[in-house]
Amino acid sequence: MSRPPGARDDEGLFTDDELSWEDEPTAGDGESPPPAPGWPTRAGTGVAPELYRRRRLAAAGAAAVVLVAAIAIGVLVAGGGGGETSTSLAPTTGATQEEQPPATTATTTAAPTPRVSLPGGKALKQGATGSAVRTLQQALVQLGFDVGGKVDGDFGSATKAAVAAFQTRQGLTADGIVGSKTVDALNAALAG
Repeated sequence: MSRPPGARDDEGLFTDDELSWEDEPTAGDGESPPPAPGWPTRAGTGVAPELYRRRRLAAAGAAAVVLVAAIAIGVLVAGGGGGETSTSLAPTTGATQEEQPPATTATTTAAPTPRVSLPGGKALKQGATGSAVRTLQQALVQLGFDVGGKVDGDFGSATKAAVAAFQTRQGLTADGIVGSKTVDALNAALAG
């Protein structure tokens, strides 16, 4: 379609003098559009500096993605990058102090054998909290009983069920309360 010189296009944005369609590459020729007339080009390449910068940024971004992927694969192959962690069996100062469970899952390494005791000579039962309950839960887990998936120092229904199952296995009265007979049986089972 031919327009008189200086006439605007259909949208009224450009004149024929301002925009020439003959300089555009045809679809699929794989070449970059030529730089605008008067634009400086990279010596000997015919590529405008802005396009050259965008290409360098794209190449740097692709290299960064490859590097991050290589590091991630290396960490996964090496076992996740985490080391062994150990949990302390040190008693807490308060019997009702709330403790957080360990952030890692249990490992198969030999854990120190806990020694179950009754604080103040009183039986441990559902509702008790503190380090004595935590030691009881650790002992039960070490002997293969489920205390609800976590050793948290809270004598709940899962700990009571685990105590009752241990008592049944040992031929004791299965009441879920840890008295002196249950403590003796637990420590004997842990010793060997």
